[in-house]
Amino acid sequence: MVSIWRSRSQPRVRRGVNLLEWLQSAQLAVSWAIVLLILAIAGGIFLAQVSQTALAGRNAQLLTEQIRVVQTQNAVMRQELAAKQSLYVLDARTQALGMPFELTDRTEIKTMTVVVPVLPDGYEPTAPPPIPVATMEEAVWLWMQSRFPFIRGLTSGA
Repeated sequence: MVSIWRSRSQPRVRRGVNLLEWLQSAQLAVSWAIVLLILAIAGGIFLAQVSQTALAGRNAQLLTEQIRVVQTQNAVMRQELAAKQSLYVLDARTQALGMPFELTDRTEIKTMTVVVPVLPDGYEPTAPPPIPVATMEEAVWLWMQSRFPFIRGLTSGA
């Protein structure tokens, strides 16, 4: 009786063992598929971030190049402006317009005073002539009186 039972159960056991081996292989394949899927997702995220970083770097590079071009243009414009504002160019233009101003060695470069040689008839100056001062303190006091009206009533000797 034992042999009959073994013969009947052996195919069942074999089928169970085969099924167990197949399940192990399937479980291993599914595990590897999940690992590969996770790696693919991580790789995709990494590539997206790298691509965004590269794009931002390229935009920064383009902006830096634009800044350099604008700085070069600015330097050229400053040179042209300085050349056009040169005293010799301005002197030539005033001579061409018929103004009597002449550039001499006594001309100060820091400040230029415009001299009107002939005043029109009936011209009255609107500002009073400056008051001569003897000391710096008096000059500051007069300036403060002209600048701040509430000081005018005070005396300088108080």
